[in-house]
Amino acid sequence: MQELNIWKSTLATIIYVVVLEVLGMMILLDLLFPEAESVDSILLISFSLYCLGSLSMLIVVYFSLRKYIFPKSENAIATKKIDLTYLILAIVFGFIIVFIQPFIRSAFAVFPGFELQVQSAQKLAKLEVWHIPTLFSSIIILPLSEELFFRGFILKGLLKKHNVFLALLISSLLFGAVHFAWYTMNIISLRLVFITFIGGLIAGGLFIKTNRLIYPILFHITWNLIVNISHFVAIPFL
Repeated sequence: MQELNIWKSTLATIIYVVVLEVLGMMILLDLLFPEAESVDSILLISFSLYCLGSLSMLIVVYFSLRKYIFPKSENAIATKKIDLTYLILAIVFGFIIVFIQPFIRSAFAVFPGFELQVQSAQKLAKLEVWHIPTLFSSIIILPLSEELFFRGFILKGLLKKHNVFLALLISSLLFGAVHFAWYTMNIISLRLVFITFIGGLIAGGLFIKTNRLIYPILFHITWNLIVNISHFVAIPFL
């Protein structure tokens, strides 16, 4: 397994973000479909291309890093039975990370620039066909690629070099950092950075405790599933 220090893990994360952004530019291919006249058709094409870019990222991460993420020396671990207790914990933590987000936003509101705006009741969106590709990407593809990279590669590599607490801290900070709005440098996105940092600690803790990726993946899928469903279904406290 590749040992990673702080600088190597940071460089790897930067490369990850650059590749992700390049593949994300696949959405520009919708310019090749000028015959799409309806708004629904345009959105379906755009979000399908976005999903294709996310899937491409998952493929890149898996095939470029699989010898580090799934070394042959760990085949015995991979054949271990799934622990129902940790499966349930992963799902429960997925709910917890979602429901603490309003409290985190309120805590940030005490700082200048993070004041919460008074909003009317959020209008729920109607589920359309063109939502399906981006939902599939957000709920399935992105959690898989992010967990393979940040827990399967970054955290695992850091654990070979550093103690558990430092490895968990660094990997979670990097996970949070990639969710900052670097293009606009919008300071408000620091709330999301902090939330994803907490999520990184939970996912990392599950991985360290079990040495299995299935549990942080399930946690991440549950988290993204609830957040995305909340756009279409009213969920208390969100």
